Amino acid sequence: MNMVEEIRSDLDRSADVLSDGESGVLLKLGSSGGSQSPVLSSIKGDSMASAQDNISTPGKTSFAKPAHIGRMMLVKGAAYKTWHAFIYYCYTNKINFSPLKSQKSLPESPQLFFAAHNSPKCSPKSMYRLADKMRNTQLKQFAFNAIRASLSKENILKEALSRFTSRYPEIQKMEIDILVANRTKPELAQALPGAFQDMALGKTPHSQRVLSAFMQRLLPV
Repeated sequence: MNMVEEIRSDLDRSADVLSDGESGVLLKLGSSGGSQSPVLSSIKGDSMASAQDNISTPGKTSFAKPAHIGRMMLVKGAAYKTWHAFIYYCYTNKINFSPLKSQKSLPESPQLFFAAHNSPKCSPKSMYRLADKMRNTQLKQFAFNAIRASLSKENILKEALSRFTSRYPEIQKMEIDILVANRTKPELAQALPGAFQDMALGKTPHSQRVLSAFMQRLLPV
């Protein structure tokens, strides 16, 4: 069994849990028996609270008791494909990203991030969210670079005004820079009035910060 099949097999055993919006993954970061591999345990529903209690309360039986305790984190809200790619990255230091949904064409993922030919793909935005939760700065930067490489005059406005962008100041700054650089392009000039109207009508309140910052950048100093 090769590395991809081995990781997929481990994750497939937890597929129902990983795909459930109310589920989480208990991830041990650190060594176990001399290995640097991560240790995953899946938790579902009511088991989460008891698992957290078991880990943090002395004297109780722990949910997972590896040979050497590193750092335990309960992580929720990541898709199966994202976990698959993340675990593969932990084992191999290789990552491969899919194109953004907003891209009209579907080119191959930019081969700038130690991508492997047979490595599992995932959304760079999903991986950025997970890497941010895990405080994995290197993987977060890889995902950031993939998002930036996927932006163009055709999709920059949609991405800049997305809920995802509204949650991350560093993504906002990068995408506002691209918005300003492409402000004279017909694609943006035609779409901006509608974007401001949607914000004014309360349809996209999360876009207010980006649009305000964009307008401030256009004002003379």
